[in-house]
Amino acid sequence: MLKKITAIFAAVIVILFYWSSNQSNIRLEQDRQLAQTYCSSCHLFPEPDILPKDSWLAALGYMGYYLGITNLDYLEGSPDFVIENVQSKLRYLEREGVFPASPLISEEDWETVRSYYLNAAPDLSREQLSKLQSAELSQFNPLRTSYRFSPPMLTTAVGIDSTNNQVYLGDSFYESIASIGNNGRVASGPRNFFPPVTPIKFEFTQDAIFVGSIGDVFGSSTADDAPGFIGILTEIENGIGDAVYTPLIGNLPRIADFLRVDLDLDGNDDFVVSGFGLATGQLTIHWGRDEGGFDIQELANRAGSVKAQTSDFNDDGIPDIAVLFADAREGIVIYENNGNRIFTPHNVLEMHSAYGHTYFEIKDMDGDGMQDFLVANGDNVDSDPYNTLKNYHGVRIYKNYGDYNFVEDYFYPMYGAYRAQAEDFDLDGDLDIAAIAFFPDFSLDEPESFIYLENNDGVFTPFSSAQANQGRWMTMDVGDIDGDGLLDIALGASYVPLGMSNYMEKFQEMAANGPGAMILQNNSRD
Repeated sequence: MLKKITAIFAAVIVILFYWSSNQSNIRLEQDRQLAQTYCSSCHLFPEPDILPKDSWLAALGYMGYYLGITNLDYLEGSPDFVIENVQSKLRYLEREGVFPASPLISEEDWETVRSYYLNAAPDLSREQLSKLQSAELSQFNPLRTSYRFSPPMLTTAVGIDSTNNQVYLGDSFYESIASIGNNGRVASGPRNFFPPVTPIKFEFTQDAIFVGSIGDVFGSSTADDAPGFIGILTEIENGIGDAVYTPLIGNLPRIADFLRVDLDLDGNDDFVVSGFGLATGQLTIHWGRDEGGFDIQELANRAGSVKAQTSDFNDDGIPDIAVLFADAREGIVIYENNGNRIFTPHNVLEMHSAYGHTYFEIKDMDGDGMQDFLVANGDNVDSDPYNTLKNYHGVRIYKNYGDYNFVEDYFYPMYGAYRAQAEDFDLDGDLDIAAIAFFPDFSLDEPESFIYLENNDGVFTPFSSAQANQGRWMTMDVGDIDGDGLLDIALGASYVPLGMSNYMEKFQEMAANGPGAMILQNNSRD
């Protein structure tokens, strides 16, 4: 009898256990569905494992603002830099007039959403995928230049003028432009202009330089201020010293990029402007007129456009526009050019809102005649003040299978990847990749700030060096600096504590001793 009672009791315990487990699973699925309802309204649904718990705590603060939730009591005990980071988001939402007048979610539902993410998220970041250890970089000779400012320095643009064998550097903190020669020494500048420039891009012609200016690098303006602009530097024969600066297009959002291109094949320069903005932004086309000036067309009324490139994706003889977005619904949209200023958008890639896209190029990476995408993602502190390492950061190739179908074909894991450019650096007929990271793993003695991926019949081998990893590189350009027919690499550094709150000793050492700019001289023929 005792054995029978014991067996019955054990069976009841097992039944209760499975019932309880099943109820927990049902509740978890219900919580997930509620999170999907609210979170998918603004962006792709983010899985809990994309951030660790501490980072989710801050990210949920940002998300709550868009739903009209301002209670941040749950951040009590968090570091001051985290609280300030989260509170700053509320200030600019209020400044831009996009904060909801009343909550869009009940307190009970918001607590359910918060609990779902905090319970399901990992304690620590997911580990980076394994990769080949980089070999010593011997194809490039590193040349540390004489260009440098006292910190903070914020090199936001670097451009190679191959015609005049110069490298131009723009600093958005000092609002200046300088040039250096192929010997690494400052040739002219740094110089300030009016209106003050905060450069994000240089584009060179035979006798002029187009300069894009973000206008407000620290995001303190409102959308109505429209601080961004594009100007043109002329009389550059003797470098920046005698140059004349003329504004060309003004009243733009905080711009991240511009593209000069003839979209309608009428012989006039048109400009595609990526107005990243802040809470709001705008992607626009400025159509060049025969008589001068521009007609403005809004292509997308949304924040986050960071770069535009053109290619004839549908083979109809006119250029289409591919745009990388890095806010909310991150990814790439192709705007099919139908002529007569009519465009059809195709969402070809979409990622979650913490992906951190920063740069892309259109290149035929495998030589099959189809234009592929080379993409870098590694922007970190916008979604995560802790700058936690993310295993999805890195450099990717998305292969073009036609009919606006792109599939990931290659991934090089790289924490904090900021830019990647593809060229045939070693003259063997295929495209190699140079990449930089602004948010690498600062816990390492030698963070991976630069990598060269040599392409051998579709297999990429990584190379780097201690010298190339010395700087905190924010920007990069590729071109022939010394006129030898080989493509060199110019790197520009920024020494600001952004994302280094846990590594202030390393930051101070880098800020005091790190290079302001570096030239990697291609020696492939040696």
